[in-house]
Amino acid sequence: MVMSMGRDWNSLEELQQEQAAFSKLVHALAGLYFWEVAVSWEFEWAFLVGKKKFHWPMIFYFLGRYFQLFCIIGLLIVVNNTSGNLNCQAIFTFAQLTGQAVIGFASLNLAIRAMVVWYWKRYIVIPLILIILGHWALLMQGVKIQVNSTPQGCAVVDSHSITLPVTFAYTMSLDLCVLLLTTYQLVIVRGRRTQLMNLLFTDGLVYFGFAFLVNLPATIFMFLNLNPFMSVLFGFPTTVVSTVIACRAVRRLSDFATGGIQVSIGQRFTLSTAGFTGKPSGAISKQASGVHVQVDTFSTGDIMTEHKVGSTDPEQGSSVYNPR
Repeated sequence: MVMSMGRDWNSLEELQQEQAAFSKLVHALAGLYFWEVAVSWEFEWAFLVGKKKFHWPMIFYFLGRYFQLFCIIGLLIVVNNTSGNLNCQAIFTFAQLTGQAVIGFASLNLAIRAMVVWYWKRYIVIPLILIILGHWALLMQGVKIQVNSTPQGCAVVDSHSITLPVTFAYTMSLDLCVLLLTTYQLVIVRGRRTQLMNLLFTDGLVYFGFAFLVNLPATIFMFLNLNPFMSVLFGFPTTVVSTVIACRAVRRLSDFATGGIQVSIGQRFTLSTAGFTGKPSGAISKQASGVHVQVDTFSTGDIMTEHKVGSTDPEQGSSVYNPR
């Protein structure tokens, strides 16, 4: 039994207070997330009616977005159950599984952006993939949770709090690594700031800042391990905030587009803007091989599917690569 400043964190009264607080927190964040889905539904609708071309990186956007929705629905069922007949273990395991998964999808959506701005170079992509696989291995370890059904509802018995703080620390390290890689390529290597660079840098910085703020209290309470309920109480806000910000970053980049034009990355690397694209920020210039639009943008869709191994390096080569 954990005692802190004369307070019994495992007493029945304390656990009931925390359960009531958790119920209010779930309802508040559910309202926030339902509103977020409703006001941004136009983005999904554009894919359904064919206004936007679907590319495989959007799979992780939709998985993260709707896994979070399923997680919230599961938790709403739990906190509104007072009959004692609910299979709490199954519902909580489902909520924990989807909740852990959305943390992984949020980080993955940001990691894909870093891979794109590094032109899918193997020495960047392979280490990031290995780190991401390790991240998911830890996330799945956090699914373990023991919950009992009581006449008053569901009671968390064991949250396996040893694994969870390590997972959150790993998540923050991965997000920081992605932010630094993106910043280095956009600011240091590319050398000059454009509207697209500002968008990528700002989104990455905002995501990391908010993710850090919501991860910090969750990690602290997990390390304190006051009781099983307190160890998972602040984990739910972390998943909601991370998902909202990561999905908004994806939508902002996708909407930052003119679509269907030929653009170049860096100096002489040409590709199409069918996926995540950016508005031209440079000028049209005539060269020996024709007219090229000099911009600082990229397409995740075409780079990911059509960039060939061994093609000219965008920073050093002299040829123009046109995937169309």
